Amino acid sequence: MKKKKFQLQTLSFEVKYSFGNLFFDKLGQAINDIERKYPDWYLSNLSGDGCTIECHSLRAKVIFSNNKFIFQIDNAYNNKIEDIGSMINDQWKIIRSNFAVTDFIRTGVRYIYFIPTESTEEAEKIIGNSKLNISIPDQLNNSNFKVKNRHIVLVITAKDTEYRVSLAGITRSEAIDPKKLVHDDPRALPRNQQRARAEYMKFLSRYKADPMYAVQLDIDCVKFDPEQIRPEELVLKNKNFIFENFNNLAGEIL
Repeated sequence: MKKKKFQLQTLSFEVKYSFGNLFFDKLGQAINDIERKYPDWYLSNLSGDGCTIECHSLRAKVIFSNNKFIFQIDNAYNNKIEDIGSMINDQWKIIRSNFAVTDFIRTGVRYIYFIPTESTEEAEKIIGNSKLNISIPDQLNNSNFKVKNRHIVLVITAKDTEYRVSLAGITRSEAIDPKKLVHDDPRALPRNQQRARAEYMKFLSRYKADPMYAVQLDIDCVKFDPEQIRPEELVLKNKNFIFENFNNLAGEIL
């Protein structure tokens, strides 16, 4: 049986802080600093609640206000984890410096992994065979109930970090429909349809990047009242911790 593999779909980094009200005085300077350092990034939203700057090519955005900083990147597997950490580090320095932030409430790094599937049933089968699982009481088994979906949540702590681990099958409304996947072997097509093989491989690649159905492994690593914020170090440290402790619970983590 082919081993199922999780790919890192989304990585989010967050800092919540107090006394960041220089946001209202130095917002323009912070935007200029980010856009000058990263020319592909642009201001996409501005309101009293905060500011959003995006990079379309990376599928990334940074959101900040007087009390929070959030960096999020989708299709994170297309980038080296070190490069993501470095980018977060640079942008956080700009925000921290402009808003003179020193009082930190919490920081967190969230890693969302996907195993693309072609149906909710396939996702449930993978979860059913997972090492991270739930047991069904005999009372329910004897009542002719059948498990349709599982959503497993576990909160654990290690030293000064809290880990919220969630495993579930998901359906995404804005995604590529697997019904469009070709299931016949494209190599068996007539020679004048060989182009179909190339198109199939492209579509399969796109579906893996943006699946409608998937097994989602969501791990949120949170630290409260941190004295210092070192984004690059936290991103790498927690990624290694996840690989060492959560790999092969339901599939191999890439």
